[in-house]
Amino acid sequence: MTSPTLAMKFFIDQNVPAAVGNFLQSSGHDVVLLRQRIPTESPDTLVAAVAEANNAILVTFDSENRSGKLESKRNGLGGAA
Repeated sequence: MTSPTLAMKFFIDQNVPAAVGNFLQSSGHDVVLLRQRIPTESPDTLVAAVAEANNAILVTFDSENRSGKLESKRNGLGGAA
């Protein structure tokens, strides 16, 4: 018997391959694409704020986020890459 999957909500940045969002969605997770909410040229701070406002985990392939420069305003913690 398998345990039920806990669905999570992901906010997919415009620089993430479509296959990532497709995989998450096919695994039962809620996926919100950046282009569905804001312009694709939006600054990283807005992208992070919109992800947070949607109570979603930000998935990005942005070098600024991987180096920990972009931090959550709410808790002061950098995201994992």
